[in-house]
Amino acid sequence: MKKKNRHPNFPNSGQKELFGHDTAGAASDEPPTVTGQAAIVLELIRNGPVTSLQLIVDYTITNASTRITELRRMGFNIETNILKSVTFRGRIRSGIASYTLGKPEWLLPDPK
Repeated sequence: MKKKNRHPNFPNSGQKELFGHDTAGAASDEPPTVTGQAAIVLELIRNGPVTSLQLIVDYTITNASTRITELRRMGFNIETNILKSVTFRGRIRSGIASYTLGKPEWLLPDPK
């Protein structure tokens, strides 16, 4: 028996497993339930700007950009600002992403 394709770019491919909710169904007026590392990232961003370095080093979220992408696909209005120079743990780093939550926090995802 052939396995069903589970890739996020294919319609009806089990996206619920990737994002914690069913993105293939009808849009809801309520924000989706967020779980796992994406929930941690969302809570941190709700409390103010957070850099990719903070997510990776302080919270051991090694695929921070992937979690941000998941949240955006769910409809969360996350804004990215690339910082020219950041001092992190005594060293100057460049090209670091800083994430903030826009207003409104959540938008209905575009049906595709």
